[in-house]
Amino acid sequence: MNAILHWGQRNDYERPEVERIFGDSALQPGGNLGFWRQALARVTDNGRLDGFSSKFTRRTGLEVVTPRIGTFGAEPSTVPLGGTVTATWDCARNPAGTEVRLEISAPSGPLTPTIAVPLTGTHEFRADKAGTYRVSLVGSQNPSDANPWPEVLLHCLMQE
Repeated sequence: MNAILHWGQRNDYERPEVERIFGDSALQPGGNLGFWRQALARVTDNGRLDGFSSKFTRRTGLEVVTPRIGTFGAEPSTVPLGGTVTATWDCARNPAGTEVRLEISAPSGPLTPTIAVPLTGTHEFRADKAGTYRVSLVGSQNPSDANPWPEVLLHCLMQE
């Protein structure tokens, strides 16, 4: 029987068990738990406002669990060889504990190691190789739950 007792009758559930019972997860929402999380996200600014949060809701996964990106970009989109690129992002509308990492790959492989960054900010890097750079923002509330966010592709032109 795939059922759950009333929340007031049994309080020892953990997030994975609640997600299994309700057929939902952070990566595959769509059931009642997903609908609850969506509604909660609307009234709590995606979990930034924590008036509904408690030790119980965090343990059982009755929280906003999917970080969201407000804005993310990198300028200029085409940069001369040796030029500076500025990545900007705003992920402030997320629950406490959300972690954000910036990943920048150069045309010939990684340019920098993954960088832990604040929820909002900018980061500059130099395009010192010709080709396409990949700039990615990765957000998670739990390092084992890393959810990739949108990527920005940049093209570096070789100067003649």
